[in-house]
Amino acid sequence: MLLSQVITGVVAVVASLGAALITSNYTLESAKAQIEKDMIVLSAANANENAKEIRIRAEEYLLAFQELMELLGNERVVVEEAHKQIHKMDKLAQGLLVYGGSELGAASFTLNLAVKNALLSASNGNVSDVFNAAKAWYPAYFSVIKTYDKHAMPKKAQADLQDKLMSSLLGELNKAFIADSQRSAF
Repeated sequence: MLLSQVITGVVAVVASLGAALITSNYTLESAKAQIEKDMIVLSAANANENAKEIRIRAEEYLLAFQELMELLGNERVVVEEAHKQIHKMDKLAQGLLVYGGSELGAASFTLNLAVKNALLSASNGNVSDVFNAAKAWYPAYFSVIKTYDKHAMPKKAQADLQDKLMSSLLGELNKAFIADSQRSAF
């Protein structure tokens, strides 16, 4: 009888320890999942804040560029005012370099330099450099913003990629189906 009670006690202890181990394992996995979720949410929030800051600074930069173009479009241009506006654009380009990275910063400084060179020279070649630099600025801006959007929504980026792959596959299947149906019609 004593042996039966000891065996029952040992079985109860082992069962309790097993249940405790299973429960603690589930608790640990649940905590890990919550931490991962919190990290994703925090990372996305940080990415959204950074992208918002870049958008604000880019808007300020473009408005300063527009003001400079309006100033230069006047019949009479005051060189000192133009230099002040370019200096303002240089400061704004610094902010874009810091927040937007080297790609956007370089595009901003290239545009500023093209404008400066065009003001210093009367040649038409330098004016086309301004247009080319302005045209190159936008892809740099959207490239930077796109990386933040993908970082903020990695699942969406993955879903977009899968959607493109499926569209491509379905398009190829559709072409093959049309080709087969045209061959069988003859």
